[in-house]
Amino acid sequence: MKIKATHEKMAGRIEQAADMFCARKLLNDLKMIEVHHNLGNVAIDSPGAILAQTVNLKTTKTTIKINAPPGTIGADQSASRYVQHLIRRYNEFAGADKTRGTKFSYGAISKNIETNFKAPWKLVAMENFGALCTYLQRRIARTRIAKSNSAKGHRSFSSFEEYSSEQR
Repeated sequence: MKIKATHEKMAGRIEQAADMFCARKLLNDLKMIEVHHNLGNVAIDSPGAILAQTVNLKTTKTTIKINAPPGTIGADQSASRYVQHLIRRYNEFAGADKTRGTKFSYGAISKNIETNFKAPWKLVAMENFGALCTYLQRRIARTRIAKSNSAKGHRSFSSFEEYSSEQR
């Protein structure tokens, strides 16, 4: 009661019901609280409080993952693995090109797919699977390493059927 009276005197008003609501909201909803330049102790979860001069509460960021709906590339495991393979292959070939004028962005291919197909690749409809694969294969074929491989008679990527049979 003495602490409460002291704080009410410092705040210039008595504690209100909304204060408790705000305090609970801060403690429950905020993922990171930092108290700087504290001139007294901080009490958390009173009674049985933790008292400290400085309290840093931090949690890790959580991400929400949504399963791909039926009828999309993300819902078909073999199609999904093949598209991931093509994206990795493109990034491997394009990222290894030392003659690029700008720094290579590994995430740019996913953004380009989203721009061209109007959805992230996992959410592209299965009827567009062939078009997406052709798009990625053409991007791979335009890289310097793929052109060099082609000149030597080596292939830079396998077809979906070949890739699927290798994975079994």
